[in-house]
Amino acid sequence: MTKHSQQKYKTPKFITFPLLVACIIVLTSCHKGITPTHSGTQAVMPDDTIVCDLATASQMSAAIKRKPSGFHLNRKHTETTTKLHCHIRFSGSTPPTPMIEIMYDQHTASAIGVPGDGSRSFDSVAALKSASPLNIDGMKGRGVVITDALGKSAVAWEYQDGYVLSMTMSNQGGDEERLKKQNTRILTSLLKQIGNDVPRVATGPDNTSNFP
Repeated sequence: MTKHSQQKYKTPKFITFPLLVACIIVLTSCHKGITPTHSGTQAVMPDDTIVCDLATASQMSAAIKRKPSGFHLNRKHTETTTKLHCHIRFSGSTPPTPMIEIMYDQHTASAIGVPGDGSRSFDSVAALKSASPLNIDGMKGRGVVITDALGKSAVAWEYQDGYVLSMTMSNQGGDEERLKKQNTRILTSLLKQIGNDVPRVATGPDNTSNFP
């Protein structure tokens, strides 16, 4: 009788394996069903986001007819050095709008590519064969529009204190002549919008910021 009772409560070996497989399948299915809510999403820049401390996204969009989607700003200001470096990215335009690089530096058009190891001083850049004078009402100083040595559309503006603002956009990825005209127009419009504010912004506290 005792022997019969002990056998009654033994689990048959052929049942154990299917149960184990079933548990693994259930756990695996549950794991696969978990999807992070943020996967595949891209942050959209709010209209009131201040891009590189220079203008809001909506103001910039109105000026250059392109919607900023991201930026990275690095600013350094000491008793002897003032530098500002900003990249602005765009999305939602066809064809895609190239990134804009903005640099503000003493005596140097830092963003502009020059032949070989040539000088990036404003006078040297303005003397290049592809350079044309640029005048903007309400801005003190002198400017130039140029296709730089890397084939990028570029503008440079020298302020009365010798600091230089330079901005570039790539012309690759399409009809180069059309892109040159388009990107020069975008850069000139942006210069008109932010040109008078850049020296003040550049002398702010050291800062690195970005979106997203």
